[in-house]
Amino acid sequence: VSLFMKLAPKVVVVGVTGTRGKSMTTALIYGILKHNEKLLKKKVYLGGNMRDMATLPLLKRATTGDILVCELDSWQLQGFGENKISPHIAVFTSFMPDHMNYYVGKMKNYFADKSNIFKYQKRGDILVVRPHVRKIIPKSIKSKLIVADVENIVNYKFSVPGIHQRENLACAVRVARLFHIPDSSIKLAVKKFKGLEGRLQYLKTIRGVKVYNDNNATTPEATIAGIRALEEENMGGKIILISGGADKNLELGLYTNVVNTFCKAVVLIPGSGTDRLESEKFKVESYKVNNLKEAVKKSLGLGVRGDVIF
Repeated sequence: VSLFMKLAPKVVVVGVTGTRGKSMTTALIYGILKHNEKLLKKKVYLGGNMRDMATLPLLKRATTGDILVCELDSWQLQGFGENKISPHIAVFTSFMPDHMNYYVGKMKNYFADKSNIFKYQKRGDILVVRPHVRKIIPKSIKSKLIVADVENIVNYKFSVPGIHQRENLACAVRVARLFHIPDSSIKLAVKKFKGLEGRLQYLKTIRGVKVYNDNNATTPEATIAGIRALEEENMGGKIILISGGADKNLELGLYTNVVNTFCKAVVLIPGSGTDRLESEKFKVESYKVNNLKEAVKKSLGLGVRGDVIF
């Protein structure tokens, strides 16, 4: 993506990063802008780390004034640091421990990569953040800082559950307003938005048991956010959690407490992280299976009408 910016400097780049929430926020921004493409009188493209999206081929299509909305992970942002560039509009959704197996437990190294999204912004550029990110943004930044507030979107109809997702929506709405899109047009695009695969995605109901896919919740904090979102929907205490997998060397204490409070059972798939989870003191029923197919079968066997598999 940094190479695209160097080769197409007159394309307006909206970059989105964050430990969690970057894909949802990117998709929301793109969805709103794309819905209003005729109003903008500009082409809107999607790129970066979004699934099945390649950015460099857009060099043949994007022209001056067009808009590229792109998700940026910490690896891609290393390239921004090497080239000393940042997007014209940057969005920073969240920052919490992740990839500590790569960053050898050093959050400052992780933040150093993430911060490239705003580090080289100039006057006239814009940085949009969720409220809790505000405190980690240095006062020395040259860009305009906007803190997105969910109070500004109380009348928006949004199908994805969870306060964290409404904070992501608040960021997307603030970006859309920067392009002078009327609130009525933004609301219509948001109402049509159906969510993203693997992010608190409702799949189906089987014998009265609702099944959600949240396989992008790859940190304890992300899983906790999903559990709390479902609990807010009056599903608390009936959640059967499928968990486990690779170990990222992350703290599990709060995760265990939340699972014990809100979950009915835990089904563990194989992986080095599962070995750590087995040592946790679960107060709820826990089961270990050999693969995801077995996990789903076991979870459906445990579920009764009104329960949720997550």
